[in-house]
Amino acid sequence: MRGKTNAMHEVRKITSTDLTVTDMNAVILPEDLGVTYFDKVTVKTENVFVKGYCSGMIPHQIDKPLLEGATLIRDYAFQNDTKLTSAILADSITRTGYYTFYNTGITYLETGTGMENIGERTATGCRYLVKAVLRGNNAIVGPYCFQNDAALEDVVLEEGIAQIQNFAFAGCVRLKPIVIPESCVKVFQSAFQVDANLPSYLNREFFVLFKRRPKWNQAHTTLIAYPTLLGSNILNNRPRDNLVAFVPWDCFLFYSTYSTSVNAGIWNDCGGWIEAQEGQTLPTTNTETYNGTTKTYSYSWYKEPSMTTPVTVADEDGTYYAYITEVTA
Repeated sequence: MRGKTNAMHEVRKITSTDLTVTDMNAVILPEDLGVTYFDKVTVKTENVFVKGYCSGMIPHQIDKPLLEGATLIRDYAFQNDTKLTSAILADSITRTGYYTFYNTGITYLETGTGMENIGERTATGCRYLVKAVLRGNNAIVGPYCFQNDAALEDVVLEEGIAQIQNFAFAGCVRLKPIVIPESCVKVFQSAFQVDANLPSYLNREFFVLFKRRPKWNQAHTTLIAYPTLLGSNILNNRPRDNLVAFVPWDCFLFYSTYSTSVNAGIWNDCGGWIEAQEGQTLPTTNTETYNGTTKTYSYSWYKEPSMTTPVTVADEDGTYYAYITEVTA
C-alpha cells in the first residue's frame, strides 16, 4: 500500500471502477497489473487499455463505451476471465495483443471499423466462442488467432479485412461456409486447416467462397495461383478431400507448374461458382489467354457445394458450384 492507508478498503467496496494513472498511486498492483480483488478494473494510459479482469462470479460484457478512446488492448488483457461473455470492441481500437482473450468465456466477438491488426492468438483457447464478426481498416487477422476454437461456427468477414494469416482458423472444426470479402488479398498457408481424420459430423459443409476477382490484378480475369499468397494457399486450405475453395467461374487459375500428366489433380480442392437464372444452360468450358498462355477449363456443375447433385441446366435462380474436371493447353 502506498499513499492512502485506507485505499484498499475503499476500492474493495466498489464493484466496477475505472482507474486513471493518477488513481494508481493509491494502490500497489501485481506486476502484470491483474487486480483480483476488484470485480472489474480498467486501466487506460496513453490510449492503451491495459487490463480487464474479473475474479468474481458475475457474468459481464465488454461493449464499445468501455473501450472508447483506447487504440490498443495489450497482451493478456482479459486472459482467463471466464465470466466474460462477449466483447464488442470500439471503433477506436486498432490492435489487440497476444492472447488478449485467451481462455475467456466469450461466445461472441466483434471488432470495430478502426481495427488494423487482430493480434496473434488473440482469441485462441476460447472454447465457448460461437460467432465472430470481423471488420477493420485494411486489417490483418493474425496467425493462430482463433486456432482450435472448436465451438466457432459463424465467422463474418466484412470489407476492411485484408489478410488472413497462417493457421488463423486452423482446428475450427465446426465452421460454416466463409465468404472472403473483396478487400482481402492474402490468405496465408493453412488458414482454415483442420485434421482430415475428423469425425464425419464435424465441418462437413465447410467451404471458402471468393466473391470477387483478386484486387491486385483487377485488369484481368485471371488469378495467378502461383506464386501469389492467395492463389497458392487456396490449395493449402483443404480440410478434407472434397472442395473447399470456389472462385468466380471466369476467374482463371493459371498454375505455373501445371502438367497434363497430373490430370488436373491440383484442382481437386478448388472449383468455380456462378449466379444462374432458372432455365440457364451452365457453361461446360471456358478459355482464357493470359501473358501469352492459353488454357481451357472444363467444368462439371452442381447445385450444392458438397457436390452431390450434378446439373447441366439451372432449375431455379441461385448459386451453382463447379468442379474443374480438366485443364488443357
